[in-house]
Parts: sequence; structure tokens; C-alpha cells
Amino acid sequence: MPSMEEVQRQLQELHVSDHRRKLMRKEIEELPNILKDNEKILRLMGGTYQTFTGMFIATNSRFLFIDKGYKGKLTLYEFKYDELLDMKYNLGWVYGKIDMLYLGKWIKLEMLEKEETESFFHFIDDQRGSFSSSIDDSTVAEIKIEKEMNPQSHRKSGLFYEVSDLQIEERPEVKEKVSRWLGFKPLDPSQEQYIKKLKKRYFWRVFLAALILAVIVISLIVQSSLIEVWKFAVFLSVLWIGGAWVLQKELNEDINKKKSTSSLVIYKYCIRYWNSFFEYLIPNSGYRIKPNVTGMFLKYGFENRRNIKITRFFHFPKLQKDRIYYISYKMKKHTETTKRMGLYFELTLPKETRQSLKSFLLVPKGNKLKSEKYTLQQSLVAHNLYTEKAIPQEQLDEIISFLQPLINRDIGVAVKFHHHLEIYLPYFLETKEQLKSEEQIQQIIDGIHLWYAFYERSIIWRYGQFPAEWKEGEEQALEY
Repeated sequence: MPSMEEVQRQLQELHVSDHRRKLMRKEIEELPNILKDNEKILRLMGGTYQTFTGMFIATNSRFLFIDKGYKGKLTLYEFKYDELLDMKYNLGWVYGKIDMLYLGKWIKLEMLEKEETESFFHFIDDQRGSFSSSIDDSTVAEIKIEKEMNPQSHRKSGLFYEVSDLQIEERPEVKEKVSRWLGFKPLDPSQEQYIKKLKKRYFWRVFLAALILAVIVISLIVQSSLIEVWKFAVFLSVLWIGGAWVLQKELNEDINKKKSTSSLVIYKYCIRYWNSFFEYLIPNSGYRIKPNVTGMFLKYGFENRRNIKITRFFHFPKLQKDRIYYISYKMKKHTETTKRMGLYFELTLPKETRQSLKSFLLVPKGNKLKSEKYTLQQSLVAHNLYTEKAIPQEQLDEIISFLQPLINRDIGVAVKFHHHLEIYLPYFLETKEQLKSEEQIQQIIDGIHLWYAFYERSIIWRYGQFPAEWKEGEEQALEY
């Protein structure tokens, strides 16, 4: 662990200016506690990652993002050079941006200093091509390092950890929150405060847009004739009003102003009461796409019906290692959709496990595959196992044991592993246009309790412990 004097000496060698050191003072003060012995800082640059604004550091052994929040909370992400699969960069008018393909998932480094983005990109790109890892290879795709962790479970074999039987927690406080949000009871103080927060965010977004438009108009008045400025000002005003209307519509949906009692309100917005990681965020352009996965599901035997259109929706961008999608169905010969939705988990496995496990498909009996890559290895009670190369029986037993709670429910669960572990639960969630009683709310909540417990169990199964942030997310969730 280097001293602060050693850190400052390394920064001096990199010619980091005093101004930059002052801006990143809080993050730099944490470096003695973060850097390992003989680890040297080779590049440093400010920028944003996800919702955090902090400092990117490239060392001789890894690539880090550090943010020390205004409340003193340290956020640290670690990336390994040999797990960066691809990179690209883009220079905007003011800032630069670097996209990295990290174990099959694109991550974004944004608001980078434009003048240094290109050299920073080439340095990282060179490192990923030549770097030979000397640190623990069990590090997962993205590790958020915390000081407090839950006690670790024991490995059953070289791949997975022991997990207890699936335990579904009732959590009546969640039902109370959902009932209030849907209008069955008055909002509690924390929910009212949350609505004020959303309205405040809406106000500042509209105000900032108006301010920018005003600056544009004033600059044009100085350079152009009043008639031309007047026409352009009218156009900008119409544009601003349209944008404000769209934002107002999104705000009304966010706060459930119409007191909608559709089950979709629970799946989309109230899911945040289970864990703050499931807080719904207004999707960017990438998340607005509703990809048609019908062909993929038919190819891998997830579905067997040809007269159905299947799309998936991603709503939880705060989850960094994994993705959870809602699946919707529409019969091609009809306009109505089915009364249920599916769930699709895309789970990241630790590197050691991922490299040791062979690609496979586990699909319900009777479902046919279009892919010729896989051959039947074993026929189970209700499923067939297809593999590219045979999977050892011990590994198969562990996978089946983990999935058993879902298999026992006879819901037609299908599983695919190729880089990620993908688990499909067809027609798993019930949808209702209008919930008329708290008993109906409880039915919807019970389904969420089940898949939430299953997802938590998957974290232990893969990593042996919960990150401290996960349990913090459960506690913070009830503050909304």
C-alpha cells in the first residue's frame, strides 16, 4: 500500500496540474487505501460513469473509476485489462466518450476531457492487448468494492457456492408501500417527499431548457435582424413547449398522478420498493428499443409456438452485473396480448466459472431447436439438455439443484449458457388492467417475491455473498 507522499510523487511525474488535483482531492486522498503494493498510476482523467462523477485511473495492473460523494461515500469500480473485449471512442463538441465492451456488455465512460480522450483510449487499448493479469482472476465483470461484506458461503465444487432452499420473504412493509402508491391508502411522508423530488427535478430540467433557449435568442439578437430572430424565437418556443409537455407526461406517469391501479404500475414503478437497484429510470435511446426476440427463442427452443411475437423490455439500468427483462407476447393473428408476461434473467458469472463451464441449453421436453450447434446430451424428467461439448455430471447436478425450485413449479423454465447464464420464465407474471382489492395486489406481489428471492439466491450461488450495497439497497428502497 503506497503512502500519500508516493501517490503525490507519481502524480507529479504524470504532470497532473494543481488545479486538477484540487478538483479530484477527495478521490486522490483515497488512493493510498486503494492501490496495491508496487501498483503505479500511469494515466488519470476526470469523467462520469453511470450516475457518478469522479476520476478514472489506469495503473500497471488494472483500470479504476473512483468517486468520493459529497456525503463521504466511496464508490469504486475495478476493470481488468484482459477482460476488455473491444473499445471505441468519440469526440464531441465539448467532451469525449469511450465505450468499452466488457465481458459482453458495453459500458460508457462519458464527459471525458476532450483533449486527452484519444491518448487515454489508445493507452487502455494497448494495455488490454498486452496485459497479463497478475491479480486474482476470480474478480467478476464489474466489482464494486465495499468494506463490509456478508459472510461468504462455501463452494460445493470449483464452480458454484452452496445455497439453502429457496426462502420467500413476505415483507408486509412492501405491500403497504405499494397499496399507498396505487391509491388504496393515503401516501406516507416518504412517498410525498419522493414526489416533491421528482417535481423538483422536472422543474429544473424545464428551467434549464428555457435558459439555454434564452441564451440562443439573445446571441441571435446581437448578430441578426429582429425579424429573423422573432421567427426563430417562435420556433424555439414551440419546441420548448413540446419538450415541457413530454416531460410533464413522463412526470405524471412517474408519480402515478392518475392513480392507475394496473399491475404494470407495480412491475414498472413499485418494483423499487424491493430494492433501490430496481428503481425505474427514464430509458435512453438504447433502452427504448423493444427487441423482437421471437427468432432467438425459437432457435434455442425457449418457445415452440410459431404464431406469436415475443418482445423484451429492459427497465433496470442500475443493475450492473446482470440484466432482467420483462417479456411480452402478442398473437400474430389477433390484436390483443396475452394476460401474462414472462421474465428473462441475463446473469453474469465470475470469470473462473465462466471459463470452466461449457455452453449448454436446458429446454422443456417437446421444444425443438433450430440451432445445429447443440446435440442432446441427456434427457431429464421434464427437460432435455443440449450441449456443444459434454458437461460433467457434477456441474450439471449443481445447475439442476439451483434451478429445482423453478422446475418444481412446472412453469416451463428454459436456460442457456454462453458467456452469460440466461434463464427464461415464460408467462410468469400475471397482468391486470385494474386491481380492485388488496388481495389482488397481494397476488401480484407474491409473484415478485418469488423471482426476487430467486435472484438473490443466484447472487449467493454465483459469488458466495451479498455485496454490502445490495442490503443497503433494500433498506433505502423503503425511503421512497
